[in-house]
Amino acid sequence: LFERREGGDRRLYEIDDAAVSAWCATEAQALVEKYWGPYLAVISDSERDRVLILRDPLGARACYFAELPGVHVMFTDVADWAQLSSLTIDDDYIALFLRHTRIEGARTGLCGVSEAIPGVLYRWERSGPAETIAWAPWPPARGAAIFNFDEARAALRRSAEAAAGAWAHADLPIVHRLSGGFDSSAALACLMRCGASDIVCVNERPLNVPEGDEFDAAARMAAHVGVKLHGLTFDAAAADYSAIRRAPASAKPSPADMAYASDEIASVFDKDRVAALTSGQGGDQVFSRRPLTDAAADAIRDGRSWSEVRRILWEEARLSGKPLSEILGKSWLGLAQRQGRRVTELLNTHRDAKDGDQSAALAYQLAHPWLSDIDHRGPARTYRALNLLDLAFYQRPTPASALSVAAPLFASQPIVETILRIPPYVMQQEGMTRALARAAFADLLPPATLSRTRKGDTTRHFRRALDNNLDFLRAFLPDGELVRRGILDRGVLEDDLRAPEGRALFRLSAALVAESWIARIKALPAPLEQLA
Repeated sequence: LFERREGGDRRLYEIDDAAVSAWCATEAQALVEKYWGPYLAVISDSERDRVLILRDPLGARACYFAELPGVHVMFTDVADWAQLSSLTIDDDYIALFLRHTRIEGARTGLCGVSEAIPGVLYRWERSGPAETIAWAPWPPARGAAIFNFDEARAALRRSAEAAAGAWAHADLPIVHRLSGGFDSSAALACLMRCGASDIVCVNERPLNVPEGDEFDAAARMAAHVGVKLHGLTFDAAAADYSAIRRAPASAKPSPADMAYASDEIASVFDKDRVAALTSGQGGDQVFSRRPLTDAAADAIRDGRSWSEVRRILWEEARLSGKPLSEILGKSWLGLAQRQGRRVTELLNTHRDAKDGDQSAALAYQLAHPWLSDIDHRGPARTYRALNLLDLAFYQRPTPASALSVAAPLFASQPIVETILRIPPYVMQQEGMTRALARAAFADLLPPATLSRTRKGDTTRHFRRALDNNLDFLRAFLPDGELVRRGILDRGVLEDDLRAPEGRALFRLSAALVAESWIARIKALPAPLEQLA
């Protein structure tokens, strides 16, 4: 847990009673405003005869709810709940997951079990459970909106250094995932500027996939800041999809479970000392990787001048390569239509005929508390809120979780809150994508790194890994629980396994994750017959 301080945010080792009293008295506002980090707060508020539960706004710690007769139960490990109650798979949720593997919400893969939403304060009171939103990704967030590009650049830099400085002085060794791209390089540069000393970088490269190999770019950046770089080579032939069945049990499947097919990353950690695993993860969501095409609608909602709106329209057309008439049309729709359209577009991004009806997924996503006020927001801010929901992906367990604390720098609360003060159209000013982020870290990066716009392409690597595991998939999936329960059509599945191309690759990966998750749930011990 880090405390915001004028001279630099710092890790807390003890929390005094006065601070906890303030958290209770303010319905956790004093907690989310003055502190941040990967925490789960469970507070006994004896003065008001209640218990308060809050996951940090970025969802770093798992937390689930269920009920026994007359008892509300909170747990972080599904294996503990399995000792108290039999587990029933929620087939409808699994069907939803197979279509949208990174969709976020309270529902889980277990009937009667819900997940605590990050930033929502859950109050267990004598009158019954209740909840309020303590933090959500809508401005104003810790200050007034910033419309000036240079002021926004300076604010982003300050918040990045606050987050980096906190981790640099957290009394933990740092292992930094350095791909060599802009985000991971900028995160490393901030850590080094803020005094990180016990730090080593690791670059993960696919074997014999030149378009995915960024080791040279990572080496240049490591040399630029003077840190040691370890290279890890991932051989698609060594990926073992059967190992995913041995991932830790959780209350819902996650595409992050695929990481258990290869555990090379664990080799860089000191097994006797927990490290902070930093990275540039979250940059795509926080800084918006793709050009915006309807942010002018947000500018109009903000009351910006028509000359500024015209400039934004032209910038969007130039950056996206789309005709100005199309940009105008999107902006008009962004003003005239309800923002549920944005959620529909996101869900339909990779849809094909076999995905079926999207209405259940739309209803589920719109029920998320962060989206409760969605129709009063502009389309670009709505898109940003949806991107921020996706940050939870970086907090799901991986083979490194037992040896480290995940610290994706740009998914830190101080940085996210600063970005929420900056209108989306300001962030891509100056005629390029991620213009604001590039300006904020320009003096810390080599020119070649600063100007990078592409990422390493690992598509062939993962395709080879799947091909190498086809025999296992053909034995594991067709006779598995997904088919037995009627969640997957055996004929469609066998077609995909016969010729895995295009969207079939996604469907097979999702099926593997879901089937492996069900296997782990079914392998948990039966509940205790009697509670003490």
